Amino acid sequence: MKLQYKLATATAFLVVGVMVALSYGTHHDLVDKLTLAAAAGDLPLAKSILDQGAPVDGRDRNGKTALMKASENGHKQVIEFLLENGADIDARGKYGKSALMPASAAGHKEVVKLLLERGADVNAKDEYHQTALMCASLKGHTEVVETLLHGGADVNVKTRKGFTAMSLASEQGHEKVVEILFKEKPDLFLCDCQIRRSRYQ
Repeated sequence: MKLQYKLATATAFLVVGVMVALSYGTHHDLVDKLTLAAAAGDLPLAKSILDQGAPVDGRDRNGKTALMKASENGHKQVIEFLLENGADIDARGKYGKSALMPASAAGHKEVVKLLLERGADVNAKDEYHQTALMCASLKGHTEVVETLLHGGADVNVKTRKGFTAMSLASEQGHEKVVEILFKEKPDLFLCDCQIRRSRYQ
């Protein structure tokens, strides 16, 4: 009897373990599919996957949510759909980046405008203390820089290594961005970065 009881108990634990593993695998498969659909701008597919039970703020194997992928690739309709279904607009992914940051880095002005209108934190910082304004300034996206400034972006935020939006734009030779930032009267003595110093640490 004791042997049968032990075998039955072991079998029960094994079955539960398999079910949990399958559930975990299904969960992550759906999340990966959702983020891929969002990145491709495939709204019907994104809707279908969400209907299958994919968590709207689930993170794929690279630590990104569907909202982050849609924002990074400029897909407004998918972004609106995800937000309407409860996506966290300020959720953080890899390196602590929110959806606004990759959208700004990629130069998607309309997406940046949409995210700001929906309440995204314009001055959110990633793990390196970089902001969306810094992302846009570094890449020379003048219209995005203007949109972020209009939304209340702080020109005097510093990264952990002492870089500012102004110093990053200047370093990359983005004269138009420097002119735009200069009109905001930034603290020109704020940057304490060193030449050739890594901005990412």
